Amino acid sequence: MEPVCRFITEELAALMGVERVSVWFFNDRQDELHLQDLFRLSCGTHEQGAVLHQTAFANEFHHLLTSCYVDAHEPYTDPRTQGYVEPYLKPNGITSMLDVVVRQGEELLGLICMEHVGRSHFWQESEILLAGQLGDQLSLTCAMRELKRREAELRGLNAELEQRVQVRSQELQTARMSLAATEQAAALSSMLSQVAHELATPIGNALLAAGTLQGDALRLHRQLEQGQLGRRALLQFFDDQQHAASLVERSLQMASERLHALKRFSADSASDQRRCFELRRSVLDLIELLRPALERHPVLLQWKVEIDPGLQLDSRPGQLGQALVNLINNALVHAFEGRTHGCLRISARLLGATQLRLSVADDGCGIAPADHARVFEPWVTSKAGRGGTGQGLPIVRQIVERQLGGLIHLESALGAGTTFHLDLPLRAP
Repeated sequence: MEPVCRFITEELAALMGVERVSVWFFNDRQDELHLQDLFRLSCGTHEQGAVLHQTAFANEFHHLLTSCYVDAHEPYTDPRTQGYVEPYLKPNGITSMLDVVVRQGEELLGLICMEHVGRSHFWQESEILLAGQLGDQLSLTCAMRELKRREAELRGLNAELEQRVQVRSQELQTARMSLAATEQAAALSSMLSQVAHELATPIGNALLAAGTLQGDALRLHRQLEQGQLGRRALLQFFDDQQHAASLVERSLQMASERLHALKRFSADSASDQRRCFELRRSVLDLIELLRPALERHPVLLQWKVEIDPGLQLDSRPGQLGQALVNLINNALVHAFEGRTHGCLRISARLLGATQLRLSVADDGCGIAPADHARVFEPWVTSKAGRGGTGQGLPIVRQIVERQLGGLIHLESALGAGTTFHLDLPLRAP
């Protein structure tokens, strides 16, 4: 298990930005924890061999044996970790620790420990979930040679994606000099960075599963050579292989969907050329790219896309996507203040043989009628001094009228939500 543990500690430390990540295993009596590998991020070193005895940490062992995890945000006062303070926490400068217990069925195997140094840290649910997933993968021991090829391929895709994000961000920051263009570039750069971060989880899951699969294949091969391979072990091998392969398949499918949506959107954003495209597909791709930001939004949002699958446009999908990004961001910033949930709806319908109406609606707080005429003016914002610049809607109006050859108008009332209608020609000028 040594190479698998080294791989997990290094990848988790880099992904989460944690100074100390370690893997511990229980002995057979479950009264000792043995350090398999400790990785220090700042110096890139590994350590092994430390032992924690239950006799010295009875209360702490009890919490580990009876819990799925111990999230000690303040370990010096947390009753679950107070026994570690003098012999372990203080000498190592540890200020926050998260222990995730690793099980295989009902059997306790050990734990994955993440420790912040120098500053206190509140463990988020996503961090606990990720560490738990890694614990599940640590308990899997299967391998296939084909996954080594996929590992290299995924690394290449990840590097390519990061390069595209960097290049795109630089182009957007240097290509426009005005404040309006700078805000537009920042919005797109943020979205791509969020997608890159979102891809890290499925890609990391697949890579870790590949490593555990390889380790188990070596173990099974040694058992076979030594004549110790029994029916039970072989059946367990096949069962673990199916679970690991299923995890890899789901992770690759998720990464593939995100990557294909990103490639389509990036290609369109990089060019203002007109082309034929399916409107519903473009809108769904955009929502998929914005999903990381939407899921982290404090308001619980419901999405509705009401666009016929066969509706085609001969227009500029990149410019249209940028306009929709600004409208969605405008709703997220302004529409749901003081609310716990809300709904966003994007719909489209034909207006005769040469035009359609694309609508972006929310059920939020609405806009006073007296302000309708001013919302598309530069510098007008209700968030002055709180991050708003008043450039989002003027950018949308400029794109719709100058790039797409259409018109935009507003329907809203206080307490009744807001709808922006984009009347667009089916064939852009």
